[in-house]
Amino acid sequence: MAGWLQGWDNRIKITIDSSLIDASLTWFPVMVRISAACGASAQDMTAVFDELGANSLKIAVTDSTGDSELYVEVEKWDDVGEEAILWVSKTGWSISNSADTIIYLYYDNDHADNITYVGVTNSVVAENVWDGNFMLVDHMIDGADNQHTYDSTSNDRDGTKGAAGEPTEEAGKVGYDQDFDGGDYITYGAVFPAAPRFMECVAQADDTTQRTLIGFESGVKFAGFHAVSTTWRLVYNHAYTLRQDFSGVGFDGQYHYFAIYCPANVEDSKLWIDEADIASAGITGTGPGGTWADFILADSGLYEQWDGNIDEVRLSDILRSDAWKKATYNTCFDILITFDAEALTPAVWGYFTWA
Repeated sequence: MAGWLQGWDNRIKITIDSSLIDASLTWFPVMVRISAACGASAQDMTAVFDELGANSLKIAVTDSTGDSELYVEVEKWDDVGEEAILWVSKTGWSISNSADTIIYLYYDNDHADNITYVGVTNSVVAENVWDGNFMLVDHMIDGADNQHTYDSTSNDRDGTKGAAGEPTEEAGKVGYDQDFDGGDYITYGAVFPAAPRFMECVAQADDTTQRTLIGFESGVKFAGFHAVSTTWRLVYNHAYTLRQDFSGVGFDGQYHYFAIYCPANVEDSKLWIDEADIASAGITGTGPGGTWADFILADSGLYEQWDGNIDEVRLSDILRSDAWKKATYNTCFDILITFDAEALTPAVWGYFTWA
């Protein structure tokens, strides 16, 4: 049996299913949802709220040893609705594709707040969950007001809405998201490093008539992704001469995971929806080079703004592996883990010694 983290009275064993991991992943952020029906088996883990109530920092997560802590970002903690969203990872920690990976969630209302390893979104502690290749991670939750959203990385590239409450925060696929009504947008304004750019989000479309989802707009340059009727389109310039249409997957009003790779060479651009590799761009030309500003959601200045919901927006400066993308889809859609509440309490562990 794994060791027990000293000073904690309760824990839950969490199993990461290796059959859903195609290659070993290091520093991969795993979502842990706690609710009345969470994980791949829709298990009831509300005992955590029965113990802690609103005390979201009285938790710890360890690796398989049971006593080596991982970092935790608390994206959501709703003790009344009994749902929490936690993101868990740490530099050097890896998830295996050959055997299930075990982690442990500890919780104890009598324990001091775990401010060393657990933090809310926008805290320095929580930033440790995200590796250095993430240029931006936005969970699409309102920040200190309803005009901004927070970047979870140490880059602090927070989002600014077009106006207060536009778009509007609401319950989403992963915790909360932002509901765009066809006239809203969020811009990040910051200057970003040169290509490549790997963009990800979880989104749902209410209307797909010329709707821009995600991209960069900097002066006369544009690199982005939008819907045209029942076709997805990658566009590389305002002249609209560098573009490629893709499969019509994802026009069913449901949430889907989108990943778009925009390198300097347009012919190497690619699109993924959920677990599917849709296609390479199949066009030639020079894509966006140099530094770019104005990463933006829902408005490129070319087409109508997104009508639907956007969640879990991420931007990386590398092309993430196929295994990484698949695991991201599986964790965002809460099918990667299962739970096993252990009956043992650690009180006995500290009192036994070998003769």
